[in-house]
Amino acid sequence: MPIDRNKLSKLVEFMEESFNEIEKKTPTPGKKIIRKKVLEPLLGDLKKLTDETRPPVMMMVGRSGHGKSSLINAISGKNHAMVDDIRSCTEEAKTYTIHFPEQYASMRFIDTRGIFESVSPDGAVKDDAIDVLEAEIIAFKPDLLFHVINAKEVRALQKDIEVFKSIKKAIKKKLKYEIPTLIVISHVDILGKSSEWPIEDFPEKADKIRQLLDFLAEDVLEIESKRFIDRNNPIKGYWVEDDSYIGIIPVCSEEGKFWNVDFLVDFIGKILPEEALLDFFQARGELAQLKVYSSKIIKSFSAAASGIGMTPIPVSDMSILLPIQVLMITIIAALSGREVSKETAAEFFGAIGINIGAAYVFKMGAQQAVKLIPIPGAAQTISGTIAGSATYGIGKSAEAYFFHNIVQKP
Repeated sequence: MPIDRNKLSKLVEFMEESFNEIEKKTPTPGKKIIRKKVLEPLLGDLKKLTDETRPPVMMMVGRSGHGKSSLINAISGKNHAMVDDIRSCTEEAKTYTIHFPEQYASMRFIDTRGIFESVSPDGAVKDDAIDVLEAEIIAFKPDLLFHVINAKEVRALQKDIEVFKSIKKAIKKKLKYEIPTLIVISHVDILGKSSEWPIEDFPEKADKIRQLLDFLAEDVLEIESKRFIDRNNPIKGYWVEDDSYIGIIPVCSEEGKFWNVDFLVDFIGKILPEEALLDFFQARGELAQLKVYSSKIIKSFSAAASGIGMTPIPVSDMSILLPIQVLMITIIAALSGREVSKETAAEFFGAIGINIGAAYVFKMGAQQAVKLIPIPGAAQTISGTIAGSATYGIGKSAEAYFFHNIVQKP
C-alpha cells in the first residue's frame, strides 16, 4: 500500500501543530532557529510530497497501426480500453486517465490523431492537420512526447520526421521551452522472421535491430553524436543529440512478447519532471525508484535533525527529534508499500531490538554532554553531527527493513 497522500498530509498537519505547541514553550533564540532553519525547510519538503506531486502526462504521436495503443498499455501495465476515455475539445486527440486505486496514483496519456495519415505518398501534408497537432501539444503541455514508428516503416517515414521536427520548433518558440521527445521503434519482433523470439536467442534479429537504430540515427536524423543508453547492451537504445529528439528506443509491446518495455519505463523515469515521478513510480510499483525517494527523505530529515541538535536549547532536542525520526520511518515504510501509520515505526524499532526510550535517553545524554565542551561553537557542531548521523543511520536501517526485509541495526 504505497503513499496515501491524504493520510500523509494529515500526519504532516499533526506534526506541524505539535511543533507549534513546542515552539510556544521554547525560548526566543531557539524558537527562531527551529522555525527558520529546521522546521520550515523540512515541512516544505514534505508538503511537496503531499501537495505538489501530480500524474505524469505523456502524449503519443504517430500513424495509426504503428503501436501507440499497445505502447500505452505496456507503459501503464493496464488495458487502457477498460478505462473511461474522454475526447478533448479539439476532437482530434483522445485522452486516457488511467487510475491505480491501490497504488494511490494515476497516469494520463494523450493519443493524437490525424496528422501523419494526412501525409500523402508524394510528401504533401495538409496544413490544418499540422495546425491541429501543434495546438494539441500546446494545449496539453505533455511532460514527454513519444513519436511511435513501426519498425517495418522506418525507412519510408523520413517525411513524417521532417514534419514533426518543424512542429517541434514552432512549439518551442511558443512555449519557450523544449518538450522532451523520444522515438520509440515499435514491433521490432517483425524484423526478419516473427517466429524468431525471444531476441536474446537469435543474434541475427538483434543485429537487425542494431542496424535499424544506426540507420535511423545516422541516415534519417543525420545525428553526429549518439551514445548507448546501456553500454552493456547496445540494442537497448541510444541517447541522441538532436534538436527535436533525446533518444531512440526499440520495443515490442505486444502482449505476451514484451521486450525492452521495462528499460523504456526506466528511461521515462529519468526524463519526467520531479513532481510527476511519485505517481509514475507508484503506479508502476517500481520499488527501486521509490527507494530513491526514500533516500531523499532520509537526507532531508537528517539535515533537520542536525539543525535541531545544534540548537542551544535542550528542550528542543528532547521534544522534537524523536517525533521527526518516527515520521521519517513512517514515510519510508509507506514508500515501500506499507500502510501510512505510526505503528509501522513501532514495528521497526521492535524488529531491530531497540528500546526507544533507552536509546533516546542515551543519545540525548551524549548530545547534552558535548554541549558542555568549552570550545566556542564546537559543542553545537558535534551535537548536530550526532543528531544528524543518528537520524541518517535510523533511516537507512528502516530502508533496509521495509524495502529488503533485512534487520540491520543503525
